[in-house]
This record gives sequence, structure tokens and C-alpha cells, in this order.
Amino acid sequence: MKRCVFHSSHPGMRKEQQDSSVALYGPVEETYFLVVCDGAGGQKGGKLASDTVTTVASEFWHTEHEVAMRDPQQYLNAFALRAHQRVNEANAEGNTTGRTTMVALLALGDRACWSHCGDSRLYCFHSGNQVFRTRDHSMAEREGGLPVKASAKRQARVLKGLGGPRLHTPDIDSCVLEPGHAFLLCSDGFWGNMESRDLEGIFQSNDANAIQRSAGNALQAAVERGGDRADNATICVLGPLR
Repeated sequence: MKRCVFHSSHPGMRKEQQDSSVALYGPVEETYFLVVCDGAGGQKGGKLASDTVTTVASEFWHTEHEVAMRDPQQYLNAFALRAHQRVNEANAEGNTTGRTTMVALLALGDRACWSHCGDSRLYCFHSGNQVFRTRDHSMAEREGGLPVKASAKRQARVLKGLGGPRLHTPDIDSCVLEPGHAFLLCSDGFWGNMESRDLEGIFQSNDANAIQRSAGNALQAAVERGGDRADNATICVLGPLR
């Protein structure tokens, strides 16, 4: 019994892809670590920041896997700290000021734990229905939310991220992981052009090929709806147990 894993990005109409993602699994069966980042606000060094965080994720997964198994919350906090430090080191070396949002999911057998900084989101589904999403660290969320297709000005009002003079402690949450659970991690270039029913449509089948096809179609639809102002868009999916 395994879960479908899929991740993909599209640059939209931007000249540079500042999103980054990684999907890792094993060495213990049914253990997964998924991360999505979005170079914050198009700042100089945004691509460097997001790429650095996913590189750290890969390294951390292989060197600190035992910590993940023993204490998922400690693992996610330590990962965020390490990533923040490495982004700042990269900024100092490259004379940049990059920051990045981050959302991460750790799935371990019958447990799921996630963390996030900024407005990259995690959505949780059960039996194809959305049951939860993370709350953005943004002025838009603080002020009660904006329409799905609201102005891109919201992107400049992200309140938390990795990199910069201050370490923003990520929000962390968890749930008991059931066979029907599925997760979608994404950047705002994706969710900003999608409705809940579009997201639920990804998980109307447990078949891995169908989920990957639906997720890819949803990513393309998000970019098309963005038109000539389409932002970078990234998705990372962990499907239900099959």
C-alpha cells in the first residue's frame, strides 16, 4: 500500500521561476517529506532563497530522518531554523536580500505534521473533500481574506518567511493520518486562481495516474486563468493510501 506523490511547477508569465519544490520518501516505508517554497515578493535573490530551502530539505531528510521519526515537531522546527540560516548565508555570499515562503508536510505512517511561513498553503482532504487549509501569514488573511482572484498586490504583504534578520517561527499542526487523507501543498500562483471545487477534483479517484493527470491539469488551468499576469505556480501532492 502506497501513496501517490507528484510535484510540478510552471513559470507562468514571469521571466524567472522563483518557486521551488521537493518530494522525498523513505527509507522507512510510508514516510514522506514534501516542501514548497516561493521566493517572497519577487525580491532580489528570491530564486536563490527558495532553491536553498529545498536543497536543505533534501539534506535534512537524509541526515535527520531519525529525529523526524521520533519527534516530527522538533524536526520541522529544526528544519526551518537550518533553512533560515542557510538562506542568510547564501544572501551574504551573493549580496542578495532574498526571502521565501515555506510550507512543509511530514507524513509518517499514521501521523501527519506540517509547518508553514508565509502564504504558501497546505490543503488537507479526506475522501476527496477539503477539510482544512493553513492560514496565510499575510495582510490579506489578517484582514479577513480577499476574493480568490484578488489583486496581486497581496503578494507584497506577506508577514512571515525564511531569510532576513528575524527568524519567524513557523506555525505547526498535525493530525492522525487515515487512508482517505490526501494533501496538496502549493504556492499562491496556484491557489490564487483556483476554487475549492477545483482542488477537490484532483482527488476524486485513488488511482495514482488519475491524480497526477488531474493535478497537472489543475496547474495548467491556474496558469491559464492568470492570463498575461500569471505568477509562478507550484503544486506538490500526497495522495490517499491505495
